[in-house]
Amino acid sequence: TGEKVAESRDEAQLWGERSLGLFNLRGSVGEAWEWLADTNQIRLTRMASTRLNFYRSVWSGGLISSFSFVEQSADANNDATVLSQTLTSTYRPLSVLSLASNLSIKQERNLSTGIRTDTPGAGFTILYSPLPNRLSLTSATSYTRSFSAAGLTNVGTMGFTTGINWKLGRFLATNDVLSFKLKYNRQLDFTFPSASHDDLTGILQLKVIGF
Repeated sequence: TGEKVAESRDEAQLWGERSLGLFNLRGSVGEAWEWLADTNQIRLTRMASTRLNFYRSVWSGGLISSFSFVEQSADANNDATVLSQTLTSTYRPLSVLSLASNLSIKQERNLSTGIRTDTPGAGFTILYSPLPNRLSLTSATSYTRSFSAAGLTNVGTMGFTTGINWKLGRFLATNDVLSFKLKYNRQLDFTFPSASHDDLTGILQLKVIGF
């Protein structure tokens, strides 16, 4: 597993939303500042995005488009533009079962070298609530592939996540929630196979809500 690097992040956002019958349109602009501990630099991201959602009792979906300009405080060679498109859908065949999927494509272009990196991806999630408002089970899988025209990057990442949320009710407070999540990622580097690696993490949380 790789060592986690501590980062701090602040952001500001301005957004607007309008309902159009079965559709909902939302637009936003914002900035985010991140301090990267490994390089001791500040990364500034300016972004604009639109989201169109469609709602029905059984089906729902959305189209998300965003554009970002990313710059590093002391290294202009890493400045980049990022354009991403994401298509989402959710199907609820039963009141206790939801099936969600997404398709995405991200294009990142380095402004110094002109190299473009494309990252298509797909994901699928199952949410099952055998005891509505009490117990829910989640299972998700995803795959992304990043590659550049220059052949410098060619990486595939497979992800698997499973989790459980259990509302304990009055335990330490008014509405406590116990959750457990197990996540496995396998990264395959097709350019440098020795750099491929696996990550397995587990998180157990007790959320204390409403004293």
